[in-house]
Amino acid sequence: MINYKKPKLWVALVSIIFLIVVSITLISNSNKSIDNTSLNIADFYGEYTFDEVVYMPKSPAISEEQYQNDLKAVTETFTGVEFSIEESYFYETSGTFGENPSEGFEFITIKDYGDKYYDDLARENLENFEGLSSIFDYDDIKKELGVNEIKHYTMYVEDGILSNPMFYITKDNIFVSMETIFFGETEDDLKGYTHYLLKLKEN
Repeated sequence: MINYKKPKLWVALVSIIFLIVVSITLISNSNKSIDNTSLNIADFYGEYTFDEVVYMPKSPAISEEQYQNDLKAVTETFTGVEFSIEESYFYETSGTFGENPSEGFEFITIKDYGDKYYDDLARENLENFEGLSSIFDYDDIKKELGVNEIKHYTMYVEDGILSNPMFYITKDNIFVSMETIFFGETEDDLKGYTHYLLKLKEN
């Protein structure tokens, strides 16, 4: 039974419970998988033109001048480039991403690809492997884009995945990305590196 003769204690207890609930909610939202969203790449099928480079992390191994030159080069490469994204079809006019057009594939999230085809095999050969979707710096990308939710897609064919590009979608935009998966400091340390994200604007 609550002792109403001690209101200060009761208010303090309610306040503590409230703070705990808020903290749990914030932590839960922060750690929520990028795949647990209603975002779907099918909502972005259409014709696009390059808009801008929105994310291009700077390696500590290069100078600021070199970084700016690289950023300028990427921007110039894609200025005026058109993109076509449809079900099982991708085409872009710069010729940067290998086979063009790419056809007969399935758009699949990195998480789903890892869950279905990759993670179990990787765990047999890599120590402390937490899943393919854990190797990319999604928090940094979300921060740079100013969003809370993203979804990361690749193009899957029966015998593997196609080479770049990969794709990120948010509530309002689609981005084409150039990415690399590589071993880190040890052969048991797998890393995902995003070279750049290109924001597209609908034609």
